[in-house]
Formats: sequence, C-alpha cells, structure tokens
Amino acid sequence: MGYSALFIKSILVLFYFLIAFTVSAQQDTLKKEKKITYTALPIAFYLPETGFAFGGMGSVAFRFKGEPKNSRPSQIILGTAYTLKKQLLIYSPYQFYFKNEKNRILGEAGYYRYFFNFYGIGPNSRKEHKEIYRVNFPRFYNRYIRNIKGAHFGGIGFKFDYFDIVEIAENGIINQNELIGREGGSMWMTSLSYIFDNRDHLFFPTKGFFIDFNIDTSIDGFISPHTFSKSTLDARGYHAVGKKMVLAHQFYLSYATNTTPFYYLPYVSASPGLARGFPDRRYTDYFIGHWQSELRYPIFKRFNGTVFTGLSHIGDDPTNNAFKISGGLGLRYELNKKEKTRIRLDVGFNTEGFNFYLTFNEAF
Repeated sequence: MGYSALFIKSILVLFYFLIAFTVSAQQDTLKKEKKITYTALPIAFYLPETGFAFGGMGSVAFRFKGEPKNSRPSQIILGTAYTLKKQLLIYSPYQFYFKNEKNRILGEAGYYRYFFNFYGIGPNSRKEHKEIYRVNFPRFYNRYIRNIKGAHFGGIGFKFDYFDIVEIAENGIINQNELIGREGGSMWMTSLSYIFDNRDHLFFPTKGFFIDFNIDTSIDGFISPHTFSKSTLDARGYHAVGKKMVLAHQFYLSYATNTTPFYYLPYVSASPGLARGFPDRRYTDYFIGHWQSELRYPIFKRFNGTVFTGLSHIGDDPTNNAFKISGGLGLRYELNKKEKTRIRLDVGFNTEGFNFYLTFNEAF
C-alpha cells in the first residue's frame, strides 16, 4: 500500500472519530453522593503493527462510599477490537481509588490473538531480516500502589501471561539461534515499583514530573519456566513555554538479564510512545535507553500541533551505530476541553522510512 493512500485513510478515520458518538447515562443511587457513569462508544485506530482496527468500548466510572466528589473516580473498561491484519484484542483494564487516591489498584484482564515482529538482537539487526511470530495469550495484571508521602508512591504487583506461540519461522532467527522462550509457555512475574507524580493534569500536564521505576522478577518453578528480572525507569518532565505551549521530555531505560525470554526483552517501538517512526520492535536488546522531547502548541480552536525528536541507544555497544535517531510531527483534536482528552495523529521519521499513528491522547 502506498503512503499517499495510507495518509488518506488516516484522515478518513480521523473524520470518523470526530463524528463518533458517546452514549452516557448517569444513575443516582440511594445515597446522593454516589454516582455511577456509564459510557459506550465505537473505537477505531491505526498503528503500523495492527493496520486499521475497529471495535467498541464500554466503561463504568464510580466512587466508593465516602470518597470525595472531587477525587479521581474508579473505572472499569471492557473493550474489543479486530484489526485488518486479523488480530483480536479483548481487554478489560481497571483502576480503583481509595482514601482520596492514597491507595490505588490498577490492572488488566485480557485475551489477545496477535503477532509480533522480530529482527534479531542488537543495534546491527537489519530491516530485511524481519520475521513474524504469532501468539495467542491471556493476560492478567494487577498492581497495588500506596501513597508514601506527598507525591511519592510505592507499589507491588504481579503479571501472568500464557504465551502460546502458534506460528514461528522454522528457519528464522529465533529458531536458528535457539533463543530462550521460543517454546512459549506460562509466565508469572512479581513486581516492585516506586512512583513520583506531581503533574498538574493526567492527560495533558503543563508542569511537574512523573517517574516510574519498576522491577519485574520471574522465578523458575513458580508457574514460570525461566528465572530472570527486568528493570525499567520511565521519567517525564513538563514545562510551560509562554502561556499556551508546553515542552515535554521523556527519559527511558530498560534492562533485562541474559536469561530473559526473547519476547520480554526491551525493545524500540512507538507502541509505548517511544521512538515514533520505527516499526514495531525494530530493535531488541538486553538494554535500551531512549530520550525524546516534544513541543506542544495550539493551532486553531480545538486543533493543536506537536513537533518531536528522539534518540535511542541499543545495547551496551559504545559505538555510534548503537544510536538511532527519530522525529516527526503531530496533529491533535481536543475531544473534551476540561479533561484534555485528544485524538492523536502522528507521522514519525527515521533513517529507514516513516510511519503513521492514529490513536488517543499524548504519547507521554
């Protein structure tokens, strides 16, 4: 498919978003301070790894008894999507807030029929060596976060996946190199985390910092067939420039031990908001470092724009070849001025080409 045709389809889906409807109903319970909000809406998005995807999503938002009316509501979401690349996503993320947001439970239950790209491990992997492996996997993830003091939080959690690899290249890189995890299997990981968050807004902060340091550990024999650990640091900062512009930065590090299954290794991709422009999982290694900066500015009424650049470092190779540059431009349409929820259309560039992204809210 040519890039011009792809761009036209992205614009059509953007128009679809603008006319998509939201059905909401509010129901008062016997106690006046308790309100439940139901929402249902169609969804559509485009990512390089999924192509166009369509589906629906419903949510219920509420506050537990005794929670302040101005506190963040708890929420349960149920969504499903089917992509033109024949992927199926059924997911139910949830977030519960207690004691005026001092205690939080965040998690997700889902089932995915998906495929992933793999190019090899290291900064010298070649684009033409891409192979695809298909997986079916249920996922259950839960994380308990407690306020320590002020903007400081600590957390503990677990994640369960059952990776059923249903298709893999017989003579591909994964099998030829006998990479750990090529047989698939169950995975149980426990996690410890520290979070600092003093942003002034959840979806569109103009000042403050967000830091999330997390350590995942899997032990052989306890449901998992492998022993490994993976550490991730995600640090973000936001600064107002004048009255209407915002400069945002993100510093990201991820390290995994050499016994980690190949599908859990750190990678460079736009999916978590990193390195827009690169194909999904274009670079994989035991260590990934990434820096990106983005200037966000108003254009006209509900329309806003962004310009961004990024620099990724792959592995522990000190040579220049380990550094990968990306950048691009973006357009935003504000759906809700109060909550700052937005539709995001980005085009990202790198030395190998470019890609389009159409989804919700800012990349970071």
